[in-house]
Amino acid sequence: MVKFPPKPPPIHHNPLTTAGKLIKQASAGIDTFAQEVDETLTDLGQDIDSTLAPSEEKTGSALAGVTNQATLAWQLDHLIDDLLHLEVDHLPLQGIIDGKPCDCIAKAAREARRHAIETVPIAARQGVDAKIFTEIARWANHLIDIGTLDAVRSGKYDQEYLEQSGTASNFRKQLEAMLSQLRKSHRQECETCPSILNLKTFLDERRAQRAGPTDSEAGPPA
Repeated sequence: MVKFPPKPPPIHHNPLTTAGKLIKQASAGIDTFAQEVDETLTDLGQDIDSTLAPSEEKTGSALAGVTNQATLAWQLDHLIDDLLHLEVDHLPLQGIIDGKPCDCIAKAAREARRHAIETVPIAARQGVDAKIFTEIARWANHLIDIGTLDAVRSGKYDQEYLEQSGTASNFRKQLEAMLSQLRKSHRQECETCPSILNLKTFLDERRAQRAGPTDSEAGPPA
């Protein structure tokens, strides 16, 4: 009779099987952690939005989250740029670029008129006197009339262009003062804006809410 070598002792735990289980467990733990991070970030974003972002009802703006104050500041900034271009470029040069007449005064004035007219209702919503914006619009209309290519070629308004540069400067300084006051007011309001001071506490509270009440919080059994 042929004698075979003794069989090796049975392997009760296959190393590959054990490793596979460990990998699955680690993967499940990572998935759980990732889900918790996603939920926490979502909750955090919702809290920040509801705390810091003004609602459409409060602002009255057509775009939710954009305040009338921010819109007015935007308009003022554009108008100041329009006036500055007229003040230091087009009017002092009397509509002449590279020795040739152009209609740049009229075109720049159209931009100023458009922004001024747009600003009237925006200022009204903020309770700001809109008189200066209607004055700028009327003044811009005059510049459109005297800033055409034919008017520049005629040389008839050369002295007036220089004088109107001073008018543009006066308007610009008034708007800059208005914009400065608007920004100062905004900074003062932000000093009292609510904020999340302790992120760790916030995250702990969120985890506790998802976990549900503890035994002590749940009260005695019925």
